[in-house]
Amino acid sequence: MLNANEKRNEGIGGLQRACLADIGRSRSQDDIDRVVAAFLKDCEAANDVPFLSDLLVNVDHGAQPVLIALANKEMGDVRRPAEKRMVWKIQVLCDEWGNKPQPGEQVEWRVRVGHYRREGIPTSAREISRSMVDGSFSERFEDVSTYTVDDKGCIECGFSAAMHFLSIYGVHPITRHGLSTKPELSGEPSRSPSGAMLHVHYWRYKEMRAADYAALPKIEPTDTAKRGR
Repeated sequence: MLNANEKRNEGIGGLQRACLADIGRSRSQDDIDRVVAAFLKDCEAANDVPFLSDLLVNVDHGAQPVLIALANKEMGDVRRPAEKRMVWKIQVLCDEWGNKPQPGEQVEWRVRVGHYRREGIPTSAREISRSMVDGSFSERFEDVSTYTVDDKGCIECGFSAAMHFLSIYGVHPITRHGLSTKPELSGEPSRSPSGAMLHVHYWRYKEMRAADYAALPKIEPTDTAKRGR
């Protein structure tokens, strides 16, 4: 176990590893809750955020309580000023057709909402299918959040959005391995909106720690035509 000085010297990375180690040694849920609460308090004191990529890799080795606590914290922070909420920098490596991001472009996060109508009566499967055919499904049954790509090719988002981008389409910034079971590229090409047959890119996002983000160069806007559009 890291001592206090080692934790301090290694920053959030050291604190996070020590937290997971302490969770593994905990004998009760109360002990786990205290360890996680102390870790999140240390993160806030350091004005930093947990390293989600490592938490996802270690989800079966002590990281699950931290992820649950972060989700609960996000819900509890709704009324807090935006500058006091935890946010993550996510580098957009490319879109699904392999296009590099340009500053000012939008990245969407679509969340399916409950299929309910008035008085809590579930929407019928027929009605949901009809909405998919007539194009109204997204408007009726999805919430869409958009994030703007900055001049370094990154977006800034909260915990839930960051988990979506990383757990489904993420690549670990150190090991450079995918964070999901998806391969880097689809096995077979798909027809893009432009009609071209292209492989779908699945590894599209990478978490950026503060020092890594600061070292990123700015992107020079280009007028290069987009593939697949």
